[in-house]
Amino acid sequence: MDTELVYNNDFLNRNGEQGMAYGDGTGQWHTDYMSRTRTMEVAELQYRIKDCREAMEANPDNPKCQQYADEVSYCAMELKRREGEAA
Repeated sequence: MDTELVYNNDFLNRNGEQGMAYGDGTGQWHTDYMSRTRTMEVAELQYRIKDCREAMEANPDNPKCQQYADEVSYCAMELKRREGEAA
């Protein structure tokens, strides 16, 4: 199954360079995205979780659903990390 790699031109990794594409086989997208969540506001993290869940529900056969699920997970992990710091 060939899937097209999609680069998000709005997404820069922690070095200010264009991040890797999801599914490129390097795993770098995951590292870059987890790093990026640390700079997101709480409202943005919450919005991304909501938006990705709605996208997965609306079109569960979309090949990007796994990426959306990863985004939900990483945003939720960051919210949980912040809760621990506040305690």
